[in-house]
Amino acid sequence: MIEQLPFLPVKLDGEYTQTNIINTSSILNNQTDPNSGKQGFSPEGVGNPVELLERMQAMQYRTQIFGNAALTFHLMKGLDLKTQFGIDYHNNRDANYTPFTPRPMINQSSEGAASANNSNSLYWQEETYLTYVKDINKHHINAMAGMSWQEYNYTKFEASDSKYIDDFYGYYNLGSGTNRPSVGSDYDKWAMNSYFLRLAYSYDNKYMATVTGRYDGSSKFGQNNKYAFFPSVGLGWMISNEDFLKDNLLISKLKLHTSYGVTGNSEIGTYKSLATVSQSNTIIGDALHVVSYLDNMPNPDLKWEKTGQWDLGFELGLFNNRLNFDISYYYKYTSDLLLDRPVPESTGYSSIMDNIGAVSNRGVDILVTAYPIQTHDFQWTSTLNLGFNKNRVEKLDESASVDPVTGKRQITTDGFVGYDMLIREGEELSSFYGYKRAGIYDGIPSNWDPETMNIPSTIGEKVTYKKREIIGNGLPDWMGSFINTFNYKGFDLTLDFQFTWG
Repeated sequence: MIEQLPFLPVKLDGEYTQTNIINTSSILNNQTDPNSGKQGFSPEGVGNPVELLERMQAMQYRTQIFGNAALTFHLMKGLDLKTQFGIDYHNNRDANYTPFTPRPMINQSSEGAASANNSNSLYWQEETYLTYVKDINKHHINAMAGMSWQEYNYTKFEASDSKYIDDFYGYYNLGSGTNRPSVGSDYDKWAMNSYFLRLAYSYDNKYMATVTGRYDGSSKFGQNNKYAFFPSVGLGWMISNEDFLKDNLLISKLKLHTSYGVTGNSEIGTYKSLATVSQSNTIIGDALHVVSYLDNMPNPDLKWEKTGQWDLGFELGLFNNRLNFDISYYYKYTSDLLLDRPVPESTGYSSIMDNIGAVSNRGVDILVTAYPIQTHDFQWTSTLNLGFNKNRVEKLDESASVDPVTGKRQITTDGFVGYDMLIREGEELSSFYGYKRAGIYDGIPSNWDPETMNIPSTIGEKVTYKKREIIGNGLPDWMGSFINTFNYKGFDLTLDFQFTWG
């Protein structure tokens, strides 16, 4: 509707209007008309939006079943066993039919087209764990240990055909088409298995410690590295509960906290560690044959991407917690980075999913919450949230190329002209890699060097091209929000400002 020419009527002489009623060379080809000498314009080849709405059939049917059930057994005082099971099932069906004639999407006749697909996905998860809670004088113990399983299954079937003699069946009889039908199907499955424990201890609500451990396995990784261990430890000191601050009129809460932990990332394609097989059609001799070929380079050593994070911070509440600060410094080091690593074309492949390097992130999180006005009828809450982060590629493996100028290992990804994204040791992840220009971009001159990707200065060009360099990055230095909420009796108003800079 946006791209349709607005001065055209919906119908003309009883037929839906198409853009071909203004079919002249000066209009469609954006050329100068040889008769009038006037410059034309080129409208988009879109269909009549009213005809699309009334004649095309595009149906979507969605069914979802989800929920969970749990049982808790009180084995003894403070000791419970809980088991829970949850599912999320989706059944999706799409059916589409493009009418016999005329074909609405473009300005030409058609003999109709129909397609249908059906997909099913089922995710389920089961968890069973023990919890133990015990108070002994000033000591508080909270322990937990358990295990979990989860699995995802996906199937899909689709079919399409065209060249129908009339619109009678629509998408309900795809086989009535006289063209060569197309069918396809898809399947996907992954699973995870985890074992975990946690021990939390506090003394007199002043000194706190938490230790956790997880042992996670994913079917996505190589045969040699399905499982990995992820530990963490956290310490806290509630200083405001000490005798020397207990009755302080200014400081109502003061807590120091620090922690270190390791987490894992498994968000990659399902079969990236395997030598998968694909099929296609090819002509051999005078006949069409189905051929099979390996389309993914196997990596039996592919393993979890791990991120170790250390943080140190404090929580401060003033004036009976009317003004609160929560400030933390963190350092994250991600190793065994999951990325498609380029390989020589002589291998028969272009890349392989691998653990290729390490990236660090360091920064500060600042949260300020205030309650300036708190009366029976009117309340005002104000929150300022600031986050600073600095990202750096720490190292890449030996498969990465070496920059001849800096001597640093780097990986480039294909872009518009040569390469436009750069992952280089010592720089931010996915930096923009290109040419600094002044003036109008007139295209690449013919004498550029495809080996070094350097474009020399050219006399007479409007732009002087020099060696490529890092010209920016999509990661901001600061991100934040400033939110104010006002409540008056039964009414509320929220002002939400989001911002980034750097």
